[in-house]
Amino acid sequence: MSNNRILLKLEEDEFITPDEKVEELLKNLTKPSYLYALKLLFENLQNEFSSQVLENSLEALVDTSFKH
Repeated sequence: MSNNRILLKLEEDEFITPDEKVEELLKNLTKPSYLYALKLLFENLQNEFSSQVLENSLEALVDTSFKH
């Protein structure tokens, strides 16, 4: 596990599984630090994700209504 501050905070807040962490991070994609934490989760090959969380993530990341 990365020592990323946001990921550590999620664990402290009882978000234990990779799916739980992704779902929480998706709520704050306008913040670069949350997007980076999401990237770290997906890059860690030890993490396993449900197909629903992967689908939700892809939809959130390609949302064309996203405003910068």
